[in-house]
Amino acid sequence: MPDKKEVKESSWLLNLFMLIVGAISIMLDVTARIFLYFGQPSWWPFTGPATAVFSWLVGGTIIGVWMFIGALGLWKEKAWALGVAFVCFTLILGNGLIGVISAIIAEPINFWMFWADYVALIMVVFSAVGFIYLLITRNRYH
Repeated sequence: MPDKKEVKESSWLLNLFMLIVGAISIMLDVTARIFLYFGQPSWWPFTGPATAVFSWLVGGTIIGVWMFIGALGLWKEKAWALGVAFVCFTLILGNGLIGVISAIIAEPINFWMFWADYVALIMVVFSAVGFIYLLITRNRYH
Protein backbone atom coordinates (compact mmCIF):
# COMPACT_ATOMS: atom_id res chain seq x y z
CA MET A 1 0.00 0.00 0.00
CA PRO A 2 1.59 3.31 -1.05
CA ASP A 3 2.21 5.95 1.56
CA LYS A 4 0.43 9.23 1.15
CA LYS A 5 2.87 12.07 0.80
CA GLU A 6 2.38 14.88 3.28
CA VAL A 7 1.41 18.11 1.57
CA LYS A 8 3.39 21.04 2.88
CA GLU A 9 1.80 24.44 2.90
CA SER A 10 3.69 27.56 3.76
CA SER A 11 1.99 30.60 5.25
CA TRP A 12 0.48 32.52 2.37
CA LEU A 13 0.14 35.78 4.34
CA LEU A 14 3.69 35.69 5.69
CA ASN A 15 5.13 34.99 2.25
CA LEU A 16 3.04 37.73 0.69
CA PHE A 17 4.22 40.21 3.33
CA MET A 18 7.84 39.31 2.69
CA LEU A 19 7.36 39.52 -1.07
CA ILE A 20 5.69 42.95 -0.88
CA VAL A 21 8.30 44.36 1.51
CA GLY A 22 11.07 43.07 -0.73
CA ALA A 23 9.48 44.40 -3.91
CA ILE A 24 8.80 47.84 -2.42
CA SER A 25 12.34 48.06 -1.09
CA ILE A 26 13.82 47.13 -4.47
CA MET A 27 11.52 49.59 -6.28
CA LEU A 28 12.40 52.45 -3.92
CA ASP A 29 16.13 51.85 -4.27
CA VAL A 30 16.06 51.51 -8.07
CA THR A 31 14.03 54.68 -8.47
CA ALA A 32 16.26 56.55 -6.01
CA ARG A 33 19.30 55.60 -8.06
CA ILE A 34 17.60 56.65 -11.30
CA PHE A 35 16.51 59.97 -9.77
CA LEU A 36 20.05 60.55 -8.56
CA TYR A 37 21.19 60.87 -12.17
CA PHE A 38 18.10 62.20 -13.95
CA GLY A 39 16.37 64.19 -11.22
CA GLN A 40 13.21 63.39 -9.35
CA PRO A 41 9.92 64.23 -11.07
CA SER A 42 7.50 66.42 -9.16
CA TRP A 43 4.72 63.83 -9.39
CA TRP A 44 6.69 61.09 -7.56
CA PRO A 45 4.64 60.26 -4.44
CA PHE A 46 7.21 58.30 -2.40
CA THR A 47 9.21 61.10 -0.83
CA GLY A 48 7.58 61.54 2.55
CA PRO A 49 8.39 60.48 6.07
CA ALA A 50 6.69 57.07 5.76
CA THR A 51 9.02 56.20 2.88
CA ALA A 52 12.01 57.24 4.95
CA VAL A 53 10.83 55.14 7.92
CA PHE A 54 10.27 52.12 5.65
CA SER A 55 13.68 52.43 4.03
CA TRP A 56 15.36 52.82 7.42
CA LEU A 57 13.60 49.75 8.83
CA VAL A 58 14.31 47.48 5.91
CA GLY A 59 17.88 48.69 5.81
CA GLY A 60 18.21 49.23 2.09
CA THR A 61 18.12 47.10 -0.95
CA ILE A 62 20.11 44.15 0.37
CA ILE A 63 17.50 43.20 2.97
CA GLY A 64 14.73 43.91 0.44
CA VAL A 65 16.28 41.58 -2.11
CA TRP A 66 16.72 38.86 0.51
CA MET A 67 13.12 39.32 1.69
CA PHE A 68 11.98 38.83 -1.90
CA ILE A 69 14.18 35.76 -2.44
CA GLY A 70 13.23 34.35 0.97
CA ALA A 71 9.52 34.67 0.22
CA LEU A 72 9.92 32.75 -3.02
CA GLY A 73 11.92 30.08 -1.20
CA LEU A 74 9.36 29.78 1.60
CA TRP A 75 6.61 29.25 -0.95
CA LYS A 76 8.61 26.28 -2.25
CA GLU A 77 9.28 25.06 1.31
CA LYS A 78 13.06 25.36 0.99
CA ALA A 79 15.11 24.98 4.18
CA TRP A 80 17.52 27.79 3.25
CA ALA A 81 14.60 30.22 3.00
CA LEU A 82 13.88 29.70 6.69
CA GLY A 83 17.32 31.06 7.57
CA VAL A 84 16.90 33.96 5.18
CA ALA A 85 13.56 34.87 6.76
CA PHE A 86 14.99 34.63 10.29
CA VAL A 87 17.85 36.98 9.41
CA CYS A 88 15.57 39.49 7.66
CA PHE A 89 13.03 39.50 10.49
CA THR A 90 15.80 39.85 13.07
CA LEU A 91 17.25 42.88 11.29
CA ILE A 92 13.84 44.53 10.95
CA LEU A 93 13.06 43.80 14.61
CA GLY A 94 16.44 45.13 15.73
CA ASN A 95 16.09 48.37 13.77
CA GLY A 96 12.40 48.75 14.47
CA LEU A 97 12.27 48.04 18.18
CA ILE A 98 15.05 50.48 18.92
CA GLY A 99 13.37 53.17 16.83
CA VAL A 100 9.82 52.58 18.00
CA ILE A 101 10.67 52.30 21.71
CA SER A 102 12.93 55.36 21.68
CA ALA A 103 10.29 57.38 19.78
CA ILE A 104 7.56 56.37 22.24
CA ILE A 105 9.78 57.22 25.22
CA ALA A 106 10.86 60.56 23.73
CA GLU A 107 7.40 61.78 22.74
CA PRO A 108 4.65 59.35 23.73
CA ILE A 109 1.75 61.48 22.53
CA ASN A 110 3.32 62.67 19.28
CA PHE A 111 4.25 59.12 18.30
CA TRP A 112 0.59 58.20 17.94
CA MET A 113 -0.23 61.43 16.09
CA PHE A 114 2.39 61.05 13.37
CA TRP A 115 1.03 58.62 10.80
CA ALA A 116 4.44 57.60 9.45
CA ASP A 117 5.25 55.98 12.80
CA TYR A 118 2.54 53.44 12.12
CA VAL A 119 4.67 52.06 9.26
CA ALA A 120 7.38 51.20 11.78
CA LEU A 121 4.90 49.78 14.26
CA ILE A 122 3.21 47.56 11.65
CA MET A 123 6.54 46.31 10.32
CA VAL A 124 7.81 45.48 13.82
CA VAL A 125 4.60 43.68 14.83
CA PHE A 126 4.39 41.69 11.61
CA SER A 127 8.10 40.79 11.78
CA ALA A 128 7.70 39.63 15.39
CA VAL A 129 4.64 37.53 14.50
CA GLY A 130 6.44 36.13 11.45
CA PHE A 131 9.53 35.29 13.50
CA ILE A 132 7.46 33.48 16.13
CA TYR A 133 5.42 31.69 13.46
CA LEU A 134 8.57 30.46 11.74
CA LEU A 135 9.99 29.28 15.07
CA ILE A 136 6.84 27.26 15.72
CA THR A 137 6.65 25.77 12.22
CA ARG A 138 10.38 25.37 11.52
CA ASN A 139 10.19 21.56 11.37
CA ARG A 140 8.25 21.66 8.11
CA TYR A 141 11.27 23.07 6.30
CA HIS A 142 13.63 20.23 7.22
